[in-house]
Amino acid sequence: MEISKTDAINLGINPTIRESGNLNGGASIFIASEKAVVKRTKSVIIAKPHIRMTPDGAIRLNVKDKDKVCVIVKSNRPVIFEDVIVRVNENYKLSMHIDYDEANAVGFEKGMVIESILKGKRIICIEEGLLPNLILKNYG
Repeated sequence: MEISKTDAINLGINPTIRESGNLNGGASIFIASEKAVVKRTKSVIIAKPHIRMTPDGAIRLNVKDKDKVCVIVKSNRPVIFEDVIVRVNENYKLSMHIDYDEANAVGFEKGMVIESILKGKRIICIEEGLLPNLILKNYG
C-alpha cells in the first residue's frame, strides 16, 4: 500500500520511502470497516516519484529501467524533483507518478508544464490528469 506522508502522520505510522512496489521494511497497519478488521504487516510505504514508459520511449530518451532523472516543475511554486526513478515496461504509457503531497506542493493543475532533465538532455513535458501522459519535445 502506498500512501503520502500526510496520510502517514494522520494514521500515526512511519513508513519508509521506497521505490513503488518495494514493500521491504514497510510499516504495518490495521484497516477496519463495519464488517472486518485486517492487519497488513510490513506493507505500507511512501512511494518515490517515478516515470513510467515503454521500451521504445526509453530508447528514444536514452534512458533505461531504474535510471534516475531530475524533473523541474514550472509553476507558481516551482520544484525540482531529484532521483525520479525511470520504470520501463511494454505495458506502460508515458506518465509521471507523484503523490498528493507532492502535487499540492507544486500547485498541480491539469495541463501543467514541466521540464525534465534526462541524462543531460532537456525535454519539455505537458501533463494531463494527475500526471499521466507526458508529451515530449526536445530542445537545445
